Formats: sequence, structure tokens, C-alpha cells
Amino acid sequence: MEQTLFEFTYTAPQGDRVDTEPVTKVTYLLAWSDDCDMAGTDKAMMQFIEDASHAKWKVKKVSADFMLGVRRTLTEDPDNGAWVLTLTQQEYIDGVVGAYKEHLAAAGWANKSPKTPVPPLSKDHPPLSLADGTPEAEWKEVDKRGYKAICGSLIWVSRFTHREISYGISMCCRVMSKPSYRAWNCCMQMVAWLRDHKTVGMRFRSDEMQHGLVSSCDASNKQDQHDSRCQHCDVLQWCGGTISMRSSKHAHAGWGSPANEYMAIRWAAVSVMKFRNLLEELGLHDVISEPTKIYVDNNTAIHWVKTGKITEGNQYLDLAYHQVREWEKMGHVIVLAVHTKDNISDIGSKPCGEEEFINFYPVLCGRVKWVIKFHRNTMTFT
Repeated sequence: MEQTLFEFTYTAPQGDRVDTEPVTKVTYLLAWSDDCDMAGTDKAMMQFIEDASHAKWKVKKVSADFMLGVRRTLTEDPDNGAWVLTLTQQEYIDGVVGAYKEHLAAAGWANKSPKTPVPPLSKDHPPLSLADGTPEAEWKEVDKRGYKAICGSLIWVSRFTHREISYGISMCCRVMSKPSYRAWNCCMQMVAWLRDHKTVGMRFRSDEMQHGLVSSCDASNKQDQHDSRCQHCDVLQWCGGTISMRSSKHAHAGWGSPANEYMAIRWAAVSVMKFRNLLEELGLHDVISEPTKIYVDNNTAIHWVKTGKITEGNQYLDLAYHQVREWEKMGHVIVLAVHTKDNISDIGSKPCGEEEFINFYPVLCGRVKWVIKFHRNTMTFT
């Protein structure tokens, strides 16, 4: 869904002021088609915008606690006074669970709780692919069950409050045209996961500023047998929670792990630049006063960023994938090494096992502070 941010500013004329300095009032309005959020420094200015909108479209004021199925709960930590914002979609998830109750039971999840949102990678559970050759009778039956509808419902939740299912829904969308029973069961496992973790959601804290705006990225080297492209993921966090996450198949095939990781760095940097530009427009210059760190766990890919070295492993990559080198030279980003065991984005580049998932999931959803436990030096070679 597209969203548009509008900024309204107003500087009061001298005749309306008793002070000598210009007073600029600011209001921000975030529009989601016909639903809008508004925040500003002056209530009168916001009331003027509301009245003008009502005169033209007949708007209705509702509670700011609930928007587009997302409940926003703002509390204060009694221990230190920090603001805590929690985003949940309990009501929406309850509706999805109710709609697929019989299918959940048939898949074995009626009274059973999954340990991870998707099955771990194994011989019996390889990544979903159109190369699986699902029989026509099978994919037609799965499609008739409402495969597209359940995928749409899961995408909606993954965008706001449950980023941990991003890998799973990306896999399921790979086979949208010919879904298998295995793909359907994967969807049911994610629904069961959401049912049992609907109160967790996404959390942000005003006192979680140790890392500032920080990114991590990763890429798998397991090609989709249909087109030889690999899965990649990047996670962008601020105030302890995840504000952006991409788990997707690469647009191009890469030759080896370094190339796939290098392309993933570019996508991570794209998200960083998007939010740095937004934060600059919002006047939050302190958040972007230093280069935003992008953590990567592949030394060769980092070396290519730092030196621009051309090899047989990267000489075929499109020009856009080298943008991150320019952004690092301009001081917008800095690419650093991280140990795989500390790389949060692993949760979106492959189906993590239970132990690995438990390590990353609380950090991803803002429940546990991200701590780099295994220090790794950023290396370059000559």
C-alpha cells in the first residue's frame, strides 16, 4: 500500500506575535489512501487542516490508538521514564485465524504451537520453487482453498507488526501461480505462529539509541531451481525496533556467495538512504549526523565495497549495485563486518532453525536489545 507524507509549515506574521523571533509551526500528515494520521506543534493548525478536509470530503476523527488494523500502545517505563511504543494486530490476526480454523486443524495446528514461523530447511523442506513441478490438479485445489487470499493476509501482517514471517511469505509468493500442498501448509504454520504470538508485535523505545539508525543484510547462496536467483534480506532498526525489512529473491542471478552478498548490501543501503532522506526532511539531523552502519558477514563483499576491485566474480553486476560505494564515500553509510551469529538479517535470508531463530527474533521485534557478542574486524585487502 502506498503512503504519502505531507509537511505543512506556517510562520506567523509579526502582527500575530509578541516575540521578535519568527515562529514556524509544523504539521505532518501521513495519508494511506483515505486514512490519515496527523501530528504537529500547533493544535489550531491541525484543526484548520481537519476542517478544510471535512468541508471537501466529510472526514471523521477517530482514536489515534488504532489505524489500518494496527493497534498503537504508548506507555511509559516506570523504571526510567522512557517512552515505549508497541504495535500489534491482535484483532486482525484473530479474524485470519477464524477464517482458516478448519484448515489449521487439518494441518495439525489446532492445539499445537509451532516453534518457528516456517519449517527449517531440510531434505523434506527445501525452499519453495516453481521448479517443484506441482501437478495441475494439486495447484488448482490449493488455489481454490484461497491461497492468494491467505498470502495477502500474511503480507499485511508482515509489513507492520510481525516481520519474522517475512521469509515465509516471500517463499509462498514464489509459487503463487502454482501453489503446492507444502506451500499451503507453510501458510498454515505462519497463521498458527501469529495466533500464538499475536501479543508480541513490534516494540520501540525512546531510550534504545545505542546503535542509532542501524542496518544489517545477508544473502543465501542457495539458488531457486526455477531461475537461479537467491534470497536476500536487509533489516533497518531504530529505537530498538525494526522500521524496515526486506526479504526477497534477488532480481539477478549472482555467481557465488560474495556476489549475492554484494547485491544485498546495495538493497540495504537503498533502505538506509530512503530513511536518511526522510529524517533529514523531518529535521532529525542528530539521527543522521554520522554515517549509518550497515553490517555484513561476508569479507569479500565488504572488500569490493571498500576498494572497488573488479574481478570475475563481480564484473558482470549492473551499475546500480555499486551505488553503495558512492554513498559510503559521501559519508551517508559505512559498511562494517559482523559475525554470522550476530547478523539479525539471517532471519530473512533463510529458514532458521529453532536455536538460531530464538537468538534473532526477540531482537528483530524490539523485545531484546541488540548486543554484538562476537566481535569481527572489518577487513580489506590489497
